[in-house]
Amino acid sequence: MLRSLVGSEMCIRDRTQSVGQDVDRADGAAARLRAFMVGHARYFEQHHAEFVTMLIGYSGMALPEREDAARLRDSYEKRLRALIAQGVADGAFRPLDVAATGRAVLSMLNWMVRWYKPGQGDSAETIAAGYFDLLLGGMRA
Repeated sequence: MLRSLVGSEMCIRDRTQSVGQDVDRADGAAARLRAFMVGHARYFEQHHAEFVTMLIGYSGMALPEREDAARLRDSYEKRLRALIAQGVADGAFRPLDVAATGRAVLSMLNWMVRWYKPGQGDSAETIAAGYFDLLLGGMRA
């Protein structure tokens, strides 16, 4: 029997689809990673209330729904890791721990839920683009 998607699952599914479209339009490893990060932030800003509910409310979900949401979340992270791994394979990125790098990217993006306020200061896309620049360029002068 198919369960209808609860709000958190729908948010994860819709974010995955939206970000996937952005990534599919980008060419090259760095451009795809940037599209992933900026697309994630755009979705976050456009669906702020749902996104906050999803990230904060995830642990309160009933077990079957949490498992469904976890599968969707894992699929999303797998796509990010594949982007990073392809960039390493192509020589666009230096050899690195793909899983740790993927977690770092998602941590930066998802932590915005704790402090970001839509309409106050930079857009979420601008912040994500700054994160991307930091990742690629590091902090060295």
